[in-house]
Amino acid sequence: MAGKLRSIDTAIWQDNWFEDLDPESKLLFFYLLTNPQTNMLGIFELSLKRMAFDTGLKSEVVETSLQKFAQDEKVIHEDGFIVLTNFIKHQRYNKNMRIGAGNDFNKLPLSFRTKILRNPSKGFERVRNGLLKKEIEYEYEYEEEGESLSEDGKKEYDLPFKSDKFKNAFAKLLKQPAWKTKTPESIEQTLTDLKKYEEDFALNLVNNGIRGSYKNIIFPDTDEKYQKWKKQNTKKQGVNEMWAEMEKENKSL
Repeated sequence: MAGKLRSIDTAIWQDNWFEDLDPESKLLFFYLLTNPQTNMLGIFELSLKRMAFDTGLKSEVVETSLQKFAQDEKVIHEDGFIVLTNFIKHQRYNKNMRIGAGNDFNKLPLSFRTKILRNPSKGFERVRNGLLKKEIEYEYEYEEEGESLSEDGKKEYDLPFKSDKFKNAFAKLLKQPAWKTKTPESIEQTLTDLKKYEEDFALNLVNNGIRGSYKNIIFPDTDEKYQKWKKQNTKKQGVNEMWAEMEKENKSL
């Protein structure tokens, strides 16, 4: 029976974190990288019993090593799944491999996909960043009881402006690769921050985010830029009012 080909960089033996592991933990880590359940994502279902059986390690040793891996944000073991947090980062995907990785993600239970995309821990954040940087496309949906969803199953957000122009622009922003991996909490915070600006300025921020494929649209200097924008608009409005008044006076002559 043909197995899966997995390449491991020999530099792992010079890695400080790996060097400090005890022999049993090194064996388990190599097993997680190369076991038959692994896939293009480094996210797969694997029981504690299977890990102990395949490696010959005692269950207590496996549990202790997994706790060490989790503490160091290298491996997550939750809901019966293993997540190798840096796996995607170290892969060299071609087009077909990216498609395969996306398919592997879509095969995960919706509840676990939701956890990957929404959990704020650094381990899951590394996975999200890997999906983004490696341009892996996947089905973007969440599962959460009581959450407001649209007809197509996507989360609905409370927009600060109700115009069709803003709604359409923000919907387009959410479809950008950089925004597909953002958590709903992060998106909601962005919308809250946009409330302090006028709609035209907020719309400019959204459109800039789309054009530049930016992961964020509000930056440390945004408030300063907003004040300059307001002054320019006020000055422009004053000039327009002056011309309108002059035109009105000319008509009265």
